[in-house]
Amino acid sequence: MSDITLTHPTHSELGITIAGFFTGIVQRHTFNRTTHELSLLNDHTLADIGLSRASLARATTIEELQAMSGGSF
Repeated sequence: MSDITLTHPTHSELGITIAGFFTGIVQRHTFNRTTHELSLLNDHTLADIGLSRASLARATTIEELQAMSGGSF
């Protein structure tokens, strides 16, 4: 039989984990706000910046939206 050893994360590892968690929350909030604001634009304006309603629904990150629009916003 083998022994199992559990280790506790160091303070720096814990800090990195917590920072990553909050960074993810901020990124998701920014994405949601951006897609909401873009969804308020009319279809013509969206087309002018290279987006469509379908692309807003399909994207999962701001970087994807920027790539879809050719970096227009």
